[in-house]
Order: sequence, then structure tokens, then C-alpha cells
Amino acid sequence: PDLSPRHPWRAQTAMCHAARAALLALALTRALGATRGQLLAGRHARGAPQRHDEHLGALAEDVAAKYRPQYARLKITSGDEVETLWQRPLGPIRGTVFAAHGCNHQATDYFAHTGHDGFVLEACTRARHSCLALPEEVRMRRVARARGYLFVAVTSKDRRSRCWGPEDVHRVQEALAHVRKQENATQLPLIAFGGSSGGYFVGELALAFPSPGLEGLSCLVPQVSAIAEQAVMEVSPKVRILFVGMSNAQ
Repeated sequence: PDLSPRHPWRAQTAMCHAARAALLALALTRALGATRGQLLAGRHARGAPQRHDEHLGALAEDVAAKYRPQYARLKITSGDEVETLWQRPLGPIRGTVFAAHGCNHQATDYFAHTGHDGFVLEACTRARHSCLALPEEVRMRRVARARGYLFVAVTSKDRRSRCWGPEDVHRVQEALAHVRKQENATQLPLIAFGGSSGGYFVGELALAFPSPGLEGLSCLVPQVSAIAEQAVMEVSPKVRILFVGMSNAQ
């Protein structure tokens, strides 16, 4: 962006996005069991996470296809269609990271129309809000995959406010059950991450544990949002919770 004095708001916006991206990546890294130092060491040793997809160009197309982003409008038992996107890591799957977007957003925010290796996610042209590839969301996906986790994002049902509601719990459960079964990750750890409305929602989702789709739920990461912490702990005392607040929150 133009960071000249004529456009100070652009500089502030750019810094805000950079700070939020760093915060999200650090929070997710902590949830995945690594310190910031380990992440940085891994970046130098294996290449930065944001360049993770470039390795796909060296693989045969039939092999690379299973590692590329996947898009589906899953038909669930209620008759609804659930917009679901996911991507597995290049190596063995260690677990699943589910990311719940905030209000005025959707699952496609975490993905790009065109990858580093030139791959085009054609479904982006059919998605209602296209694939925005927001910097902090994309960074989250790449950090998760670089750590060996299957990344899954689902779009909320309410497309007016684009926030989450109680009716989304069973929708996400069924979407997660489908993806985790397809990727042979059902019995592996599940981490649920959400920002704002998504932070509230992962708390609601945890209250449905241990329903199908939520097997192995081990960690919640609600960002700038409160959840029914005590209720969650009563349902599953082994679920760890990492709260990520705003720096000036009281």
C-alpha cells in the first residue's frame, strides 16, 4: 500500500494487519505446541511457511492434487449445503485445525484463487464472496500446514451478518466428520480456532463434544471473544483453552 504521509490511514491499516497476522500466527503456533523460536528455526531450516505450496510444482500432478486446496458444498442431513474448504499438509497428518471466521467473513478468506505454483482453485469463481486470501488468514493456514496439520474452514449459515449461530454447530460437526474421514484424520487431535464471532462459536462447538466430527478435541483458541469456559471444562476437562485478547483489553 501507499504509505506516504498523504495516506496515513493506509500505513495504520497495514501495520494493523501485520500485527494481527503475527498475533494469529503466534497464537496458533502455541496451540500447536511450538514456541516462536521453534517456528522461526523451522522457517530457516525448511523454508518459510508462506512458501509451503511451491513444493507442489515439483510433484506429479496426480500426487500434487491431494495436497492442493479442496472445495465442496457438502449436503448434510438437514438438507443444507455447507461451504467447506480444506487442505492437508505435505507430510503425514498430525491433527486437524478448524478455523472459524469472524462476522462479515467466510471460509474462502483463508484461500487464494491462484497458488504459488500456478494452480487455480476454480471453485473460487463460483463461491459467493470469491477467495479473498486475506493475509492473516492465509498465514494461519500455512502455519498450520507447515506444522503438519490438516486445515479446515467452514462458512457460517447466516449470510446477512455472516456471523455464527447455534444452528451452525451441527453443520460444522458434519463438515468436519466428512473431511476428517476422507483424509483419515478422525482419530487425530482436533484444534478449534476462532476470531470474534468465531471465537464465541468454537466455545459453543466444544459443548457438543464428543459428538461425531469432534473426536479428539484437545484445544480451543478463542480470539477476542468470551466463551462459556466453565461449561466447556465440565463437558471435557481435558480440553485446553488458549485465550487471545486485545492488547488494551481490561
